[in-house]
Amino acid sequence: MDRDRDQLLTASIEEVLFRSPDGQYCVLRAHAPSSGPEPVVLVGDLRNTSAGETLRVRGRYEQHPSFGRRFRVESYSPVLPTTADGIARYLGSGLIEGIGSGLAKRLVERFGDKTLEVITVQSGRLREVPGIGAQRAEAIASAVRGRLAEAEVTSFLQSLGLGPALSARIRKRYGEDTARVVREDPYLAAEQVAGIGFRTADAMARALGFAEDDPRRAAGAALHLVARAADSGHTFLPVQELANQAQALHVPRERLRAALGDLQQRGLLRVEGTSVYAPPLYAAEVAVATRLRELASQRTPNPPAHDASKPPIAAATPPSAPSATPASASTAPPPTPANTDSAATPTASAAQPAARDNGETQLAAAQLEAVAAAFEGRLLVVTGGPGTGKTTTVRAIVQAQERAERRVRLCAPTGRAAKRLAAASGRDAHTIHRLLEWNPGSRTFARNRSSPLETDIVLVDEASMLDVQLAQHLLDALPRTATLILVGDADQLPPVGAGPVLRELLASEVCRVVRLTEVFRQAESSTIVRAAHQILHGQRPTPSVTGTRGPGDLFIVRADQPEQVAQRLKEALGRVQAAYGLDPIQDVQVLTPMRRGPLGTEALNKLLQEALNPAAALSSPTSAGFRAGDKVMQLKNDYEREVWNGDVGTVQRVDAGVVFVDMQGRNVSYEPEAQGSLTLAYACTVHKVQGSEFPAAIVVLHRSHHLLLTRPLIYTALTRARRLALVIGDDAGLMRAVRNAEQQVTHTRLASRMQMPAT
Repeated sequence: MDRDRDQLLTASIEEVLFRSPDGQYCVLRAHAPSSGPEPVVLVGDLRNTSAGETLRVRGRYEQHPSFGRRFRVESYSPVLPTTADGIARYLGSGLIEGIGSGLAKRLVERFGDKTLEVITVQSGRLREVPGIGAQRAEAIASAVRGRLAEAEVTSFLQSLGLGPALSARIRKRYGEDTARVVREDPYLAAEQVAGIGFRTADAMARALGFAEDDPRRAAGAALHLVARAADSGHTFLPVQELANQAQALHVPRERLRAALGDLQQRGLLRVEGTSVYAPPLYAAEVAVATRLRELASQRTPNPPAHDASKPPIAAATPPSAPSATPASASTAPPPTPANTDSAATPTASAAQPAARDNGETQLAAAQLEAVAAAFEGRLLVVTGGPGTGKTTTVRAIVQAQERAERRVRLCAPTGRAAKRLAAASGRDAHTIHRLLEWNPGSRTFARNRSSPLETDIVLVDEASMLDVQLAQHLLDALPRTATLILVGDADQLPPVGAGPVLRELLASEVCRVVRLTEVFRQAESSTIVRAAHQILHGQRPTPSVTGTRGPGDLFIVRADQPEQVAQRLKEALGRVQAAYGLDPIQDVQVLTPMRRGPLGTEALNKLLQEALNPAAALSSPTSAGFRAGDKVMQLKNDYEREVWNGDVGTVQRVDAGVVFVDMQGRNVSYEPEAQGSLTLAYACTVHKVQGSEFPAAIVVLHRSHHLLLTRPLIYTALTRARRLALVIGDDAGLMRAVRNAEQQVTHTRLASRMQMPAT
């Protein structure tokens, strides 16, 4: 798009041409005297504006390929009318509840250009106008005062450099106190309102005259750094590390020390020893550790006996399921002992299904142990790698519990994982948010301690993705007599949120753990499964034999330079479609360790968008780089739209700058100001696809990714693929990932808290 320089216009709105469903994004026709007699089309986040208003707008002209020359508004502030005609149009625009065009005309006829002053200061005089009584006069005055106050606050915030979206969020958070709160402490406002970072707060503070050594700046830096640590998976930040990071923001240690004391006293941070927590994360860590320790210590009284003549229905192998027959000892990885005696109990023996001729399979010893353990205690972890029968075990547990007339609820952290769990179990499965009945209006869960779930068993699949705050909500809603079963692969990457619950629970050694280690014959024939277990043992993965086809093929394509990697990637997408019949957009997911750099998601997404969905092939408009047909991903939880971090969808159309996305069957609209939480998803980071599976995954690994190349990363990446996995990159990058067994260091005390004696 061709753009002119930033300009400032005063424009009178003549007509609203388009308004998005949520009222934020607008296309307005306006008259701007400085631009000549022709109307000006204003586009952008112009929420709560209407015909008859006058705005002072800042932005740039742009040439849209379909809609012509338009003025893209970056910020605006209302300008109150001063003439009688302007006041009549303003009051009669429908913007102010209780005043239509007829009443607006009568008011102006009576009070002229003093109408607004009379309404706000001398509202009793409104009764001089026929048809207005005392109650209606006060209602009109209240509505106009509110609108004028909003205009004043908007002007104030945008004078500090904030755009319409951030201004609206701050107003929504603080209401009438907005100006006072921001003037008193813009750094605190930045931490309490989503989307405002420390740099923005710094700019606001400078505009308000704050000095760099102001104590409020040091406090704001501490809040910002602790919040940033949480975004990286930590529940706390060590004081020493916090001090080092604060110095990079020009906050000396002495000033930080004073700020921490003040913030703790105000309840904005929690300091425990040398650890600095955000209070919600401290509360979640303590609550989760306490509840899990309680569950781990409880036994189920009188576990129901099983009829050995009735094998669990779940043991039956559906046509698409892998066989549960163990592979030979020579091909299976060495078993890892569980934390408890794994000898089969009488209950486990009773659960042993008989081998039948109708396709039912015989459960392995560890699978039987898991079925029995689900009856014996209130907390169970079932963990294992690919091909070790987690799906078969889940089906067996569910069927055994149902045979004992126990109610079972199934859930997973993400929508994709929940769908796979439902398909594997043959039962309804939900995201944890859905299970707990999230209410976007109140931003609370309907299911909680006072209104727990009505169930005997809660089984969580892909539990490696469970973070401490989501776990707290789940445990709050767990009935006091219910059992919690966590199923997951402990060798995968930790969750995106703060606090790796599964990893810490295993490290604590406080609960019953069943480790599935036998790789079953059909799974063992998958090259992907074999390669995953080789990686876990620090071995170079062995690819499939060229020219052969198996149930899970793995190929390694060597390319030493980033330009070669990009070229091989485009070639591979064509070959995958030709050889396997897989759609390169819907069936193939490209994975890479990082966002930036020549082989990061940002560069690869531009490359793949042009290769798979070129602009030249489209006649429809675009917005923020998005095109109809693009594969996109949500980057953070959006509680209003009810879309979650990692959700993937397809752009259906772009209309007047609004991007409409089919998000797993739900139609979601993104106005320009909301499009920052949306990104192209032809290529994703490995972290973003935890809990997901794809027919094919292409993993880009290169030595330039060296900071993030770890064994858990490549293991997680390869196990996202079902039919086909390709690794494209240099040998140095591949082997660094295979040999680097270090897991991400996460600052959390969840495991140590679980080991503490009950008080």
